[in-house]
Amino acid sequence: SIIVLLGIGASAIALLAGGSPRILLMRESLFTAVFGLACLGSLLLARPMMFYFGRHFIAGGDAIRRRRYEASWALPGVRFTSRLVTAVWGTVSWESLRCGLP
Repeated sequence: SIIVLLGIGASAIALLAGGSPRILLMRESLFTAVFGLACLGSLLLARPMMFYFGRHFIAGGDAIRRRRYEASWALPGVRFTSRLVTAVWGTVSWESLRCGLP
């Protein structure tokens, strides 16, 4: 929900700044780059950002599924995959800044 609110806020600022296609393109690129930096920064934490995204989409509000998902962190494959997916998302999102800015 925070990501959606940030996107709405960035859209409002872009519209107030004139709403030209170039500004809207820059907003999209900057927002994606910030998401990429958040992913890459989360690799320094105990559990990367995509672990939490996965938990949200797989377990939702179900307490049993949530505990099972949390327990899966003990498996080396789960840790590796969570970090790999986070690194890929972070790198690709960050790269979109370079490709998306005019």
